[in-house]
Amino acid sequence: MTRRRFIASTAALAAGASVWANTTGSPACDEDYDFLFARVKFSCHDRRDDRWNKYPGSDRNVLDEIRRAMRCRVKLHDDCRNGMPRYGREDQFNAVLTLNDMATLRRYPFIFMTGEGPFPLSAQEEENLKEYLASGGFLFADDCVRGLDGDFFYQECCDRLRRLFGQNAVGPIPNDHELMHNVHDMRGIGLPQCLGVNRGPTGLFLGDRVAAFLSSTDLHCGCIVPGRRRVGRGGTHGYAEAVAMVINIAAYSMSH
Repeated sequence: MTRRRFIASTAALAAGASVWANTTGSPACDEDYDFLFARVKFSCHDRRDDRWNKYPGSDRNVLDEIRRAMRCRVKLHDDCRNGMPRYGREDQFNAVLTLNDMATLRRYPFIFMTGEGPFPLSAQEEENLKEYLASGGFLFADDCVRGLDGDFFYQECCDRLRRLFGQNAVGPIPNDHELMHNVHDMRGIGLPQCLGVNRGPTGLFLGDRVAAFLSSTDLHCGCIVPGRRRVGRGGTHGYAEAVAMVINIAAYSMSH
């Protein structure tokens, strides 16, 4: 199935809607939004602070910046801001889904995962993730760098996708790849350094398409407004770089 057919077959985007639609009006349901930042709920590392639902306010910042950059209709929640709350309720996210429900997965062309440590998936969850990505879905997986000394979540994602798709399917995204300059020109910056170890932009390549973007630098926390969280270069500059990278990721996912 092509990416175009995948998007057309989901309920996540309005039938025939353009990502360049204006933002007027109040969409009645998820089908009326142009882009949704759907969160994957999963079992994290056996550690109190390692959870799937960190910082819904960062999701909101990202969506607001995507709305401004691409004039698309997004779903903004008003009861979360920046780093508060630290752990979100399910109704503070655009959508919450699990990898064991393929029918729900197919409603959302873009899914996001973040965590600190390795995580278990059942055989069925792995099979669903493989089918989802092969059918045109897009995964953004970002290592949350908070309490564990190492990029364990990032490495787990890389290893798992290599097992599912082959050793050579996961590798560096070149700085001249269109994903690095489709909206914001990140070719001279590369993957923004927010927190942790910078492994560079990493992708799952299925043919010519990047089906997953893997980050080791905690872009998600970098998208919290300066003053609430430390970001790589500090202040507004670091926030702007993190947001620009996520906008590029979202724009690529919507067009491939």
